[in-house]
Amino acid sequence: MTTTTPKTKTPESLGQYAARLAMDAALDYLRRRKALGLVDLDVLTARLREQILPGLDEALRDAREALECGMEEVASTTFAAGMALTGIKAAKLALGEAA
Repeated sequence: MTTTTPKTKTPESLGQYAARLAMDAALDYLRRRKALGLVDLDVLTARLREQILPGLDEALRDAREALECGMEEVASTTFAAGMALTGIKAAKLALGEAA
């Protein structure tokens, strides 16, 4: 499955889209906490790699449940929120916080 992103209008795979959502959320979380300079980016990358596949599975499962209930408009939002939570979890782990 490919999706077209609103920003770039270029096709990307679902996995790439999910990873981008998680990475963007991780960076946003760290910026808002003024902790971006406190985290080792290699550690953050490693935590994202560990968390993205399990997070993707959960986000897809939640989105599928929304689709099965006829809530098409909710499915994409649910997916994006799930991947954002995955990114935040990775950021917390990179900072050494309990996620």
